[in-house]
Amino acid sequence: MNHILGDNNFKLPFPDNTFDYVISSGVLEHVNEYGGDIKVTIDEIKRVLKQKGEFVIWRLPFAFSIWEDFNHCVNKWYHFERFTPNQIKLIALNNNLELKSIELDGVFFFKIRTLL
Repeated sequence: MNHILGDNNFKLPFPDNTFDYVISSGVLEHVNEYGGDIKVTIDEIKRVLKQKGEFVIWRLPFAFSIWEDFNHCVNKWYHFERFTPNQIKLIALNNNLELKSIELDGVFFFKIRTLL
């Protein structure tokens, strides 16, 4: 396995139009925590994608996740930034991305009050 390290926290070490796919898994929700900006990050991802390339975001934490709330209550690690489907739609719209689907991962990602 090859590892590529860049020397710039905000610029990927790849030429323009390099990839057919970019997959973000457990990353976008941490961009702001570390001094980044989601728009700048997505612009950089779009830069390295080929014209018909696809950007797949996997596992954004859901805003109303009961597990996130539980972890917060018992002083365990949790995500500071979480997203609703509408926020994801706005991110796509504001970054000129075509949103193909949003899928929620199980009923336990809704707060209990929405189930009653």
